[in-house]
Amino acid sequence: MKILVVLFHPAHVHNFRNTIKELENRKHVVKVLAIKKDITLKLLDSYDMEYQVIGQSGSNQLYTLFLNYLTIAYNILKTSKIFKPDIFLTRSGLPLLPTRYLLRRPVIAFKDSEIRSFITKFEINDVVFTPSSFHQKIKSDMHLKLPTYKELAYLHPDRFIPDELALRDLGIELGEKFSLLRFSGYDAWHDVGQHGFDYNLKVKLVKNLEHHGEVYVSSEKELPKKLKKYQLNVPIDKIHDVLYHANLFVGDSQTMTTESAVLGTPAIRCSSFAGENDMTNFVELENKYGLIYNYREPEKAIKKATELIQRPDLKEEWAKKREKLLKDKIDLSAFLTWFIDNYPESVDQLKEDQDIIWDVTK
Repeated sequence: MKILVVLFHPAHVHNFRNTIKELENRKHVVKVLAIKKDITLKLLDSYDMEYQVIGQSGSNQLYTLFLNYLTIAYNILKTSKIFKPDIFLTRSGLPLLPTRYLLRRPVIAFKDSEIRSFITKFEINDVVFTPSSFHQKIKSDMHLKLPTYKELAYLHPDRFIPDELALRDLGIELGEKFSLLRFSGYDAWHDVGQHGFDYNLKVKLVKNLEHHGEVYVSSEKELPKKLKKYQLNVPIDKIHDVLYHANLFVGDSQTMTTESAVLGTPAIRCSSFAGENDMTNFVELENKYGLIYNYREPEKAIKKATELIQRPDLKEEWAKKREKLLKDKIDLSAFLTWFIDNYPESVDQLKEDQDIIWDVTK
């Protein structure tokens, strides 16, 4: 089978890299298309993955976003006519719409962002998988809710073993207390009008936390001069090793918050997305598992971070919470590999018995 995988974000690389590798091991032909956004291409290079660039992410101005969409959609169609895929695998099927209609090939997507936007109303996928907490209605022939998060495609214990050498690169001894901060760029189309920490509050957060251990900052945008000395300098494929060993994560990154949770690192998320209409995976991680805290107000997030970093045995407490979560969730890469490897028979199997999800991911 020929499979075309389309990646729009660094997180998508992690989301599908294990599935791509396993499908190739099963003798399927996989082609990867990617847009240039943040560290997406560097990640692909770090995992020795072949890919074709089909566009780039720029300003979050609607006019620029629309032009980028046209470029990306055209390049997907042009490549697909040559490659002739049997299946498309992606996170967002919107740029694949013209190709889907013209080539009549199924689009399989994994989605976890319940973003209320008029743009998503136009997106149509043939098969959509979402976390079990997902409640938004989706246009598709098949929508199946899975007991997982996208981060468990690469951070499930069967996939990820933390490497202590990443700490040595930072000059940190194992067991030494430190905090990891992440500040997003907010330049994706769904980030229009959204925000996290401003400059002054970033400085305040760093100053509060450095009284209780080292502080390292990861940022999509260049850090201001006052925060440069805190910049995290590790290979991009080692960030999860650092995150696993951190005593606390604080940031406005949606993905790294969930990554922290599934790794058992206490996490505080501050974002204007939080609140009454927040995405349900964050609600579940806070209310059901107690692994993260969600705030809209940066001052409240800073206060909670300052409180948590001073608590003894914090990591041990979160490790127990993580165990509870992992008992309830599956390895997403194992499931996607099985589903695509056995497609379209896998569709009928799932319609007959959804308990097969647990059998094929053990």
